[in-house]
Amino acid sequence: MDSTAVTEKDVWSFISMCVYARSVYRHYKALFESGSDTGSRFVQVAPICLGDIARVLKEYLILQVCKLTDPDRDHRGNENLSITFFTGSGGVSAALLETAAKLRGFGRKLKPARNKIISHFDRETTHAGEPMGGASNDEWNSFWHDLQAFCAELSEEYLGQRIYINAAGQTDAEIIPQLVLNRMRIPIAL
Repeated sequence: MDSTAVTEKDVWSFISMCVYARSVYRHYKALFESGSDTGSRFVQVAPICLGDIARVLKEYLILQVCKLTDPDRDHRGNENLSITFFTGSGGVSAALLETAAKLRGFGRKLKPARNKIISHFDRETTHAGEPMGGASNDEWNSFWHDLQAFCAELSEEYLGQRIYINAAGQTDAEIIPQLVLNRMRIPIAL
């Protein structure tokens, strides 16, 4: 890939996907790992439904991170707007290349879960029943920090301004646990 082929639209599209992925992550954390007793209250309210939603958000997030860290081309030769797309030809800063390497490393950690469980239903993996795609909170925090650094450097290089995705990734899900907790305390008479 020739670095002159990168357009402003490519950069904006990539950054928008990064902001969206960050928002999904924040939704999940607010709803299911907020540190309060929300999780146990959710289990009381709708254990099957909310358990399924938690799993869907986890799987979707893994899929999004893997897309961001995919190769610059798929097996058919189609271009992917991924980290490698922007760094594949050189001509970019050493800082961008270093951060890209860290991001791809995190993506490699999640990729088996995407390939064997999320995108496909691998028989051997399914029967083994071993969890895949797990990462610690520290690893996720490092990933988001590195992705923000990558997007800031990328946007400065191609758009002339630094864009910080962690500031843009929004969620209103923080209010939901409090609403659930408040509702659980209200006696209802029929």
